[in-house]
Amino acid sequence: MKFIHISDLHLGRRLGEFRLQEEQSALLDWILRTAAQHTVDGILLSGDIYDRSVPPVEAVTLFDTFLTRLSEMGIPLFAISGNHDSPERIAYGSSLMDRAGVYVSPVFDGTVRFVPLEKNGERVYIHLLPFLKPVHVAAALQLTEESIRGMTYTEAMAEVVSRMTLPEDGANILLCHQFITGSSRSESEEVPLVGTLDAVDAALFREFDYVALGHLHRAQAVTEKIRYCGTLMPFAFSETEPKGCLLVEFCGKAAACTFLPVPESLTRTLATVTGTYDSLISRDWRETFPHGEDYLKIILEEDIPVPDAMARLSVVYPRVVQLAYRRQGDTETEITEEAGESTAGQLSPDAVFASFFARQNETELAPEDLEYIRELLAEGGELCGR
Repeated sequence: MKFIHISDLHLGRRLGEFRLQEEQSALLDWILRTAAQHTVDGILLSGDIYDRSVPPVEAVTLFDTFLTRLSEMGIPLFAISGNHDSPERIAYGSSLMDRAGVYVSPVFDGTVRFVPLEKNGERVYIHLLPFLKPVHVAAALQLTEESIRGMTYTEAMAEVVSRMTLPEDGANILLCHQFITGSSRSESEEVPLVGTLDAVDAALFREFDYVALGHLHRAQAVTEKIRYCGTLMPFAFSETEPKGCLLVEFCGKAAACTFLPVPESLTRTLATVTGTYDSLISRDWRETFPHGEDYLKIILEEDIPVPDAMARLSVVYPRVVQLAYRRQGDTETEITEEAGESTAGQLSPDAVFASFFARQNETELAPEDLEYIRELLAEGGELCGR
């Protein structure tokens, strides 16, 4: 039996102020073509379907289209919620979706759902373990206050795994969205804890025949049968490693993995370019620069910041995400500015709030709500320009 392992789609994510809808749609189309090419028996999606718990409408629509096309192709999808997802929203309508071959993790109640799959006499069991924190485990298992005091992520996961039943008449696959001890993080990941406090010991999963991990954005093997597939595209300029998915083939209980890279033509590159302001806007440079339409981090080698440099460079390079300064001859970046930040300091408090609301909710703040915000700011002593 064959499966494609993907994770961390982060549908609805932005790079600075730029939406990634076009790239993410192309990548999901590529997954569908790859699944058909390799005649897979299922897709393993290991969490962070969306970039936030309340995703924008276009992200939900994009995922709905993906699920519909998978169902039409007769390819089942097995998915879990990640730390960026809302478990309740991901699990909504799961009984109906089962009939279409879409199997999702329920809100954790102390048990871990598994789905059996059989083909030509071979059987696998796919266990759907959503992202969990110790507090989730303690609440679901109704552990005593004494037993949960200071509980680590490894101890919490040990409580969960110890209660799981692994059938012996087939291969057991676990979908899991956690940070595993010894793995390498990336710049674009949300790291809510200090150091490795959220790490889970890989030894807990030794009884599984394959562990399809999500959460970390770099493709990497913890062991031969415990693997992160990484993201389908880079979300930070430091992520220069190849992106793709894993093709997992089972022979009995033995799993063999092949990394399938995403074609370069499907997404824009995240490129970093360094030079003086005058050199970067010169015609000779622009005519030979290969990344004019890509997402850019520009490092200006200037001793004095160039006035309104982000806006001026964006006229020449339409997708400038970050601007940094480096003194000529130095090797360290000193000042970094994100796209869309250059005017923030010029906005009044109510305008800052309205801008944040629009970016977060994909809609403008209603006039009456803005007036209410202004009243609250005035009560708090904040200056509030109109």
